[in-house]
Amino acid sequence: LVRAVRLGRWLTGRLVGVNLTVGIVRLVLMGLATLLSAIPSALGAQGAELYVWCGLVTLAYMAAAAFFQTVRVAAIIELWRAAAQ
Repeated sequence: LVRAVRLGRWLTGRLVGVNLTVGIVRLVLMGLATLLSAIPSALGAQGAELYVWCGLVTLAYMAAAAFFQTVRVAAIIELWRAAAQ
């Protein structure tokens, strides 16, 4: 347990970098989803069209967020393996 807490400066710095990058990407995705969700109302869409559009934007956001979470986990595993060698 003590070895797991003491990762070392090299690994800690890399993990912070990976998490910061993914955090920034998530903020950009949220901003993009907000922007895309507002487009139909500016164009005068109403009713079912609006719900379908917002549903598609939500699905696209969820897919992109899941992809970047997978990339984050893969990067952490690679860093863990590199530190173990």
